[in-house]
Amino acid sequence: CKGKPKYFVSHAWRQTFSVANREWRGGLAQALLHHADTHKLDVASTHVWLDVFCVNQHLWSPHGGLLAFAFEPLRNAMLDCDEVLMFFETWDDPAPLTRVWCLDELRNAMLLGKSVQVIMPPQALDSFRKAAAEDPPAMLQDIERVVGRIDIEQASSTFRSDRTFVLHTVEETLGAKPLNSFCCEIVRKA
Repeated sequence: CKGKPKYFVSHAWRQTFSVANREWRGGLAQALLHHADTHKLDVASTHVWLDVFCVNQHLWSPHGGLLAFAFEPLRNAMLDCDEVLMFFETWDDPAPLTRVWCLDELRNAMLLGKSVQVIMPPQALDSFRKAAAEDPPAMLQDIERVVGRIDIEQASSTFRSDRTFVLHTVEETLGAKPLNSFCCEIVRKA
C-alpha cells in the first residue's frame, strides 16, 4: 500500500518493530496502531514514512559517499508529511534520543515547522501512567533524568562518518545547544 504519508516516523533501527502475543511489551507496529486508534484514523488510508523501508542509510554511491547524504531523503520525505511521530519503545530509556540520525530528524522537524509527537506501544504507555500515578515527584525526576541525557554531541551512530556528517550539519544550521533544548522540550511536552 502506497500513498502520500501523513506521518514521518522517527525511530532507532535497533528498537523492536512488532511483538505479537506479549502483554508486557510492544513494538513500533503496536505503537502506530495505538496512535491510529486513539486519534480515530482510518488505518487503511493512513500512510506513514519509515526510513528503514525507504532509504538504506548505509548504501554507497558509485561516485563515492553515502547516498543518504547526497539527496537528503529524510528531509525531503518529511516535507510532505503532516507530523513527525517519534517512537519510544520504553519511556525510561528511549533509544532515539541517543542516536544522531533520530536527533537530526528532530532538527529537520524544527526547521520545517513540523509538530512532533512521541508514540509508545500501549504496554509502555501503561507503565508510564502507572509510575506517574504511584509517585508523581519521582516520575518528574525520571523524566528529567531522560531529558538530561539528550546531547547530539554524545549521540551515537553505526558509522563514525554518519556521526561526523550529522554533527557538521547541525552546527551549520542551528547548533547543538538549540537542538538539544528543542529535543528536551519535545520530551517534556510529551
